[in-house]
Amino acid sequence: MADLRQILSQGRKRIGLLVGAGAPLSVRVNAERKIDPNGSPLIPGVDALTAQVVEALDGADKVAAEAVRDELGKQANIESILSRVRLLQTALGTTVVNGLDGQGYATLGSRICAQIGAIVGTSLPKDRCAYNELVAWIGGGHRPHAVEIFTTNYDLLFEEAFEGAKAPYFDGFTGGHAPFFDPVTVAGDDLPARWSRLWKLHGSLGWKIDDGVVVRSGGHDCTELVYPDHLKYDLTQKD
Repeated sequence: MADLRQILSQGRKRIGLLVGAGAPLSVRVNAERKIDPNGSPLIPGVDALTAQVVEALDGADKVAAEAVRDELGKQANIESILSRVRLLQTALGTTVVNGLDGQGYATLGSRICAQIGAIVGTSLPKDRCAYNELVAWIGGGHRPHAVEIFTTNYDLLFEEAFEGAKAPYFDGFTGGHAPFFDPVTVAGDDLPARWSRLWKLHGSLGWKIDDGVVVRSGGHDCTELVYPDHLKYDLTQKD
């Protein structure tokens, strides 16, 4: 641990950080969205996320989602539920199962994804948290290489932390009106070292396809994400 602290403090090595779902899960807030160790996670874990998504549905969609969850048993979570919904969407056609046909399950899948986006589209708490502290550390020193953050999360918490600290970062997009993904700059890696790199491995809120091009809208819409289903691995391998 002492060696790791020395490397980090001296900035002699290229530093990459992998951030997963545990990061927002560990930030707990109260009803006033202030840091509170006894509060609720900023973004829930998979079990709570599953419960919240299913509860937010209504009508025939909720009935079908609950039926799928019951059929899958105790190990059911949002990933296994969405995978089953995708399979039913493909296989059923006009056949009705649990009140929905294939098109009905397609709609259910879209509603589940929209609910996931709504839940993970939260903002940072009012108090400083680990996101702010990490960005402050990144911006507090001069390094020969940029710090790179790799995350599987869709949320915009890192973007908010970087922009709140007025710390420059590059996430693969360039432009002002509708920033577009720029693979040449990504491959070239010739930006200044003070620009941190933020790589969203499973996509991000605010990404969408516009005339065949991936652009960043800056909003919280969620059309181009690698959702937690059986196609996650295949989708992650796409450019």
